[in-house]
Amino acid sequence: MKLVWTAALSLLALNAAQAQTSRLTVLGPLYGGVSSYSAGINDSGQVAGYSMGSNGYTAAVWPGNGGVVSLGTLGGTSSFSYAINNAGQVVGASNIADNSGAHAILYGPWTVSSNSPGSDLGTLGGSGSSAQAINNAGQVVGWSSTSGNATIHATLWSNGGITDLGSLGGNPSLSFSHAFGINDKGQVVGDSNAYPIVLDHATLWSNGHITDLGTLGGANSTALSINNNGQVAGEAQTSVGAYHAFLWSNGAIIDLGTLGGANSYAHAINNAGEVVGTSDTSLGERAFIESEGAGMVDLNNFLDADSKNAGWVLTDAMGINNQGQVTGEATNTLTNQQRAYVLSLPATAAVPEPESYALAFVGLAVIFGAVRRSTNTQPGSGHLSVNAS
Repeated sequence: MKLVWTAALSLLALNAAQAQTSRLTVLGPLYGGVSSYSAGINDSGQVAGYSMGSNGYTAAVWPGNGGVVSLGTLGGTSSFSYAINNAGQVVGASNIADNSGAHAILYGPWTVSSNSPGSDLGTLGGSGSSAQAINNAGQVVGWSSTSGNATIHATLWSNGGITDLGSLGGNPSLSFSHAFGINDKGQVVGDSNAYPIVLDHATLWSNGHITDLGTLGGANSTALSINNNGQVAGEAQTSVGAYHAFLWSNGAIIDLGTLGGANSYAHAINNAGEVVGTSDTSLGERAFIESEGAGMVDLNNFLDADSKNAGWVLTDAMGINNQGQVTGEATNTLTNQQRAYVLSLPATAAVPEPESYALAFVGLAVIFGAVRRSTNTQPGSGHLSVNAS
């Protein structure tokens, strides 16, 4: 009987863990703003993104203390921030003073007590550029138009210099490439084509080599994030033309599926291999998380009753840090507000399901009935850019 009670208590403890919810923090816009959007989060929980107001968009940081700080522009009307590293350095893009184009911008390091003005990172000779990611060594990647605005190439800014990362081949003056992610080893991911072939393929730049990561049987793909283990997250077309989130790991591309709809898009991956993004569902777009091999899960499953009753629906997940905090975009079904958010996931990897407690009592009945059975419960684009032309 002691063994039976031990098993019963263990089952209840498991389901109590599964029933844990997360803490949702809604990130408001700048003063006078209408909407807020997040793009990246560091391991301290600081969020980079932008706020929309009557005069355009402004790069912003949410420091985690309940406030929001404007990062300013390069003299133009709008700016966007897309990523923040653990030192508080923020990157993005801003219109220049005459609003003739947008340039990649580096802010920081940003702290609660001081805010350095943004620095123009320049271009590859063209009129525009955009910074999309920064690693903890301060290396920045994105894209830039080339001389004469002939094309756009993936770009690395490091130690005060700027490097054209090139493309998968073809005519270099006509082939396109973009960089969207960089890890602490300096490995870069994005997409590229090889003109005259105009299809974009997910691309890895590593140790001087450029690798085509392929697709899921369709024409196009793009890679948006890479962790320090070299795992890559992105989206790729399938043989029927739909886009599915993918994980590229150990040389293989893995279809992560959807939440029941046609398409899904992965936006970020942390060092634990947890992938976040958005997926079509029968109810519209929903934010998801996928832990390697565990299956895609709707992040709205983690919301507590108060958040749900307040009308919040998580539609997209744009970033995840190594503490399990997710940032993205949410819509309020009662007020029609668009807001950035941070969702702090519970420590356990178990995913709450509506039937958790019912399953617990079924399990107890099975235990006390001395019936032995086996159960298997399965837990559960991309960055915006400023026109460079």
